[in-house]
Amino acid sequence: MSKRESPIPAVVKWLFGPVMLAAGGLGLAAAFGLIRLEASRTHAPLWMIGAIGVSFAAMGLVLLLDGIEALRRVRGWLAFTFLVSFASAGVASSLADPI
Repeated sequence: MSKRESPIPAVVKWLFGPVMLAAGGLGLAAAFGLIRLEASRTHAPLWMIGAIGVSFAAMGLVLLLDGIEALRRVRGWLAFTFLVSFASAGVASSLADPI
């Protein structure tokens, strides 16, 4: 694995980090029932919406935590969480019955 020399540019970090964190928060809020969804209009199970919410929230935190050396290990676990949750949602959606 290659080690990058420079951190993520500040524009990317401070623009996309909060946006992805907010998108993940919306997905998690919908999965936990804080945002009401009509069952007839939702074609995905709530756990899948929650998994995608976790992946977006984790990636937003990875972007925001970039450059903080003390949180390097946390950032690695967040990236792993993003990978696992995004992959599980992708595999589950490919195995689901077509609509």
